[in-house]
Amino acid sequence: MKGYSGLTILGDGKVAMVLDTESIGTTAKLILAEEHLQGLSAQEVSIGSMGELQELLLFKCSGPEIFGLNLGMIARVDKLESRNIQVVGDQEYMNFRGNVLRLIRLADYLPVAKVQRDEEKLYVIIPKMANKHRGIIIQEIQGTVEAELDIDEGELKVAGLFGSAILKDRIILLLNLYELFDMVDPESLEIMSREKIKDEQKTVLLVEDTPFFTKLVKQYLEWAGYHVLSARNGREALGIVRQQLVDVVLTDINMPVMDGTTLVKTIRANEELAKIPVIALTSSVLSEGQEILLMEAGFDAHECKFDRTHLLGKIVAVEHKRGGEPL
Repeated sequence: MKGYSGLTILGDGKVAMVLDTESIGTTAKLILAEEHLQGLSAQEVSIGSMGELQELLLFKCSGPEIFGLNLGMIARVDKLESRNIQVVGDQEYMNFRGNVLRLIRLADYLPVAKVQRDEEKLYVIIPKMANKHRGIIIQEIQGTVEAELDIDEGELKVAGLFGSAILKDRIILLLNLYELFDMVDPESLEIMSREKIKDEQKTVLLVEDTPFFTKLVKQYLEWAGYHVLSARNGREALGIVRQQLVDVVLTDINMPVMDGTTLVKTIRANEELAKIPVIALTSSVLSEGQEILLMEAGFDAHECKFDRTHLLGKIVAVEHKRGGEPL
């Protein structure tokens, strides 16, 4: 919807809509004084301001550990009354909008404390995963925080976690939802294998300057069977594509030295490289104006860094549609 950039979750679990000032200003045909002096439009400024700070929901389950999950991976957080939890065999479920939603307790799958607490006050996190009907039971919402993460993959790196990070002197355990759900439902791995490439191994160049997102997207790609090359900025990426055969380029927008927009324009201007499919990676919802600017710059498509299923599908699609209409 124009005028909104997405949703955020407040400390009490309520969902609040986030205004998109760029979209509002464009609709109202407003131009900031600074932009007017520089002769720039609001849209031209906004494409370079897609920040890489992560907005995390912080929460506790039954124990004292604090978990963090990026809001880009969350569809909603609802209050959950224990009387609405239905047990079938050794699994817990709830009725969510007429659909059966399997409920997960992190202490059953991760090496964290499992403490008996008051079951009356519960919440359920429902992730944005198109092929999964799962909910994570939590007991306490700590709030949301926006920060750059320095991930430690040492002692606290186990299946289901990316690792840990320190925020305001607190240890935050960062959930890896795809690994977690693979642990919960291992038989689904065979079904999900259709997301893996079937033919010869293809090479994807991942251009990303943030270590967290590099690890996240690389994990998706390697899981699907791609050979992954990495670059920290556009200049490094150009050096790679000029020397090695690359089937698809995935690139962040904001990067030092050379950003993603300059990178794709340089690729399109080079006769030998022009046909390489290039996908823009984003960590937040884009406005209509930003989407148009990305397509005009030469990107074949854009996709969220957190959505493994859609990202892998988009890679296959652009390989078959290079030179056609943008996806």
